Amino acid sequence: MDENDAEGYKKVKLLEPEAEPSSFPHASEEYSDDESDVDEDSQRKPPQRYRKSDADKVMRKNLFKNPMDDEDAREVEDIAELNIKDRWRLYNYWEEQRFKYLQSENRNLVRDYTEKCKMLASLRQLEDGDTLEKADVIGMTTSGAAKYQHILHRIKPKIVIVEEAAEVLEAHIVSALSAGTQHLILIGDHKQLRPKPNEHVLATKYNLSISLFERLVRKQMSQATLEIQHRMRPEIAQLVCPHVYEKLLNHESVQKYPDIRGISKNMFFVHHSEPESENPNLLSYQNEFEANYIVGLCAHLLRLGYSPSQVTILTPYVGQLLLLRDKMPKSEFCGVRVTAIDNFQGEENDIIVFSMVRSTNPNSNRTTIGFVKEDNRVCVSLSRAKHGFYAIGNFELIRHQSRLWESIISDVESRECYGNSLPLYCCNHPETKYSAQTGSDFEARAPNGGKSHAKMWSYSEDEMLI
Repeated sequence: MDENDAEGYKKVKLLEPEAEPSSFPHASEEYSDDESDVDEDSQRKPPQRYRKSDADKVMRKNLFKNPMDDEDAREVEDIAELNIKDRWRLYNYWEEQRFKYLQSENRNLVRDYTEKCKMLASLRQLEDGDTLEKADVIGMTTSGAAKYQHILHRIKPKIVIVEEAAEVLEAHIVSALSAGTQHLILIGDHKQLRPKPNEHVLATKYNLSISLFERLVRKQMSQATLEIQHRMRPEIAQLVCPHVYEKLLNHESVQKYPDIRGISKNMFFVHHSEPESENPNLLSYQNEFEANYIVGLCAHLLRLGYSPSQVTILTPYVGQLLLLRDKMPKSEFCGVRVTAIDNFQGEENDIIVFSMVRSTNPNSNRTTIGFVKEDNRVCVSLSRAKHGFYAIGNFELIRHQSRLWESIISDVESRECYGNSLPLYCCNHPETKYSAQTGSDFEARAPNGGKSHAKMWSYSEDEMLI
């Protein structure tokens, strides 16, 4: 070992047991076998101790860089005779061999773990199968049926009943069938929401949005229709019958529903022409006027004594949903549910407030109404309310874009449940009537939910139904 290598050996202390990471050379230093690279000043100065972070940089810089090969490593007899560069190469060779060894050990452990997991899963499947074979009725989701298909093939249930079948993808139903299936019963309503494939092209090009239920109905498969409804009061049920359903009978229980307090109509459509706006971040639409109006109406209903859980706000657009939530602080509206139509399938509430959102800007060339035009969503939105239903939107635009909406709005007009303002009345003085054309009118004209006779104004019938 020459004098320069000996000095570098003292500086690095790489191979000494008591050496610490902080004694590694700085990452900016470079080593060379050439003696001319080491100046006299560096030989005369004592070794400098470096921070641990500097040593880590060196480790990261040199790790797995140009390691020795197996033959060169075997030929090393005395590490002290190696220069600094070869010591790093030898060190990197050791690290590489260590990494390969640990990697091999890890693969073995993963293989053993995977095999044991499969054994555990197999034992659990046997346990589940034994339990299910003893059951008279087995309930599971379509995803669960696909996941545990092997158990169903083992049990071979003779009768399979699928609820909300019109909203389930055909593949999900098929996966629930086994060789032992003798009777398949599908329960659903193909006039409400359809299945939603993850890829839009699958729905538009390959018709995967049409369920097995709807396809069999179209083919005139044997079917039975339930004609008695137990949810909507009669005037609300008329929104979907005969416009959506040819025949729908009301159960006697819906005839006894109480009228909505403080509002002259249990069902009403509020028309406006305020333009929509687009939320570029969500690629969705929102309507500021409708949001303000609905916030005022909900606050009015709560002041009338209705529980927040009795009120639900529906909208077809996420942009409007988020706008409504921003305008409805939890301190005042906690319990009022604001949700999209697609998330309210099969549910109901006493009072439904529906925000249509779409209202084309007069300066825009667009006249489309998007989701609002789909008959299935129209059916769902109009059939969720039990006691009261209130919709707000640009119905003059909508009725010209959809035949279904045209027939519905014409029917609502004939029943005098359509106008530019919602007719209200004082709960303590029913003869005192007034109306709300904007969201602020509810608080201004009906303070305390219309229970306070002070600060009220009387309005004529012509002003109420403009």
